[in-house]
Amino acid sequence: LSIKNMVNRLKAQLGSKEVYIIGLSAGGAMASGMLANYPSLFTGGAVVAGIPFPCADGLITGISCMRNGPSQNAHELETLVRNLNPQQKTWPKLSVWTGENDSIVNPLNSSIQAQQWANLSVLKSKPTIDKKSGYTITRWENSAKQTQVELVEVSNLGHGIMVNPQVENGGEEPDYVLASPVSTVKHVIDFWQLSL
Repeated sequence: LSIKNMVNRLKAQLGSKEVYIIGLSAGGAMASGMLANYPSLFTGGAVVAGIPFPCADGLITGISCMRNGPSQNAHELETLVRNLNPQQKTWPKLSVWTGENDSIVNPLNSSIQAQQWANLSVLKSKPTIDKKSGYTITRWENSAKQTQVELVEVSNLGHGIMVNPQVENGGEEPDYVLASPVSTVKHVIDFWQLSL
């Protein structure tokens, strides 16, 4: 609620209409929680190596969810979030990221979260799977044939946000920032259709 209040204050000060949220690891879990609890506040979100809301309600369930994935399936998680927002008709765009070798947050969290969000967004068409060199993007489209939800799975990488130091504005590689063939931030900015 305090983050929601800060966002609303900044929106009022800046006159902003669109709000986007991205988080890594525990920040990814917080981004999930914000999107699930306040979907009308956000235009889009990105969850990187996080867990779906409400996978956990405390330390024990949080650790279990991180290590093993959610105890609920995508449909059960969808229902829990939909019950929080029974009047919500449209949901923010969502980009979900995982390293396939993440030993801190089980990659199963990301695949279940992407399916949960596709269910919330009532995306009935089958997802398309685009295999690239070193990563795979699974996309769910809305009725306008635009990607509403995507899952980006990066091969041979662990826990962190992805950067591609080989391209302009692709990022650098400190702790928990992993060199990859795709840059999370650059890709998400394009996904959200924002301009730099």
